[in-house]
Amino acid sequence: MFNNQFFKEFLMAVKVLKLTDSTNLLADVTEKGDEYICKNPIMIGMQEGEDGQVGIGFAPLPLVTEKTITIHKRHVVFPSTPPKEIINGYNAQFGSGIITATSIPDLNPQGEIFN
Repeated sequence: MFNNQFFKEFLMAVKVLKLTDSTNLLADVTEKGDEYICKNPIMIGMQEGEDGQVGIGFAPLPLVTEKTITIHKRHVVFPSTPPKEIINGYNAQFGSGIITATSIPDLNPQGEIFN
């Protein structure tokens, strides 16, 4: 049998925390009592690309140099799981670099990909 605590320490739980000041915080989040422990926290914001399209951008937290911060739950409006594309971007920057597929290709009985 596997030790679940062992895997919990190595698996990232990337979450978005919507804070009471309207900040959208993205981090590897662990709940501990009345607090969220946030590793490698960054802000998520809307930004306009060169093509004029609006997208999502990451930004460091201003004036914060710590790699781990603690936020009391009373300062969080809600936690949520972001889309895989956001998790992949975060993991590429802070995690293992492993990118999760957003779709699984169709395979024939021989294991070959077809569409």
